[in-house]
Amino acid sequence: MTYLRFLENSLTILPSLTTVSVVSASRNFTLTDVGLFLVTTGSSAITLTLNTDNWRQSTELYVAHNSDNLVTIVVGSGVTITRFGGASHQLAGKGAIGILKLISANNWLLFGDFF
Repeated sequence: MTYLRFLENSLTILPSLTTVSVVSASRNFTLTDVGLFLVTTGSSAITLTLNTDNWRQSTELYVAHNSDNLVTIVVGSGVTITRFGGASHQLAGKGAIGILKLISANNWLLFGDFF
């Protein structure tokens, strides 16, 4: 099953990710996050850092903001993240979704609900 969602004025089709993984503290993205739907919770701000790793071409990482605090994606050393419409990597608030797509070695596109 797939889902439709409007992201930054464009229609995007999201794959059905059946496994939800709760993130309640700041941490790095890891290879085990591939195929998961990461949902942030907790009482303090969360930063998710994207570092170089043995990521496979076309890898996608999904993050859902489900807390009342800030959730920010941080660029690690050697990684480039490109995002349309601004430089912020902070999710826009509770209910916001962010997606990272690897397009070449350590070069990612970031799209979704960001400030």
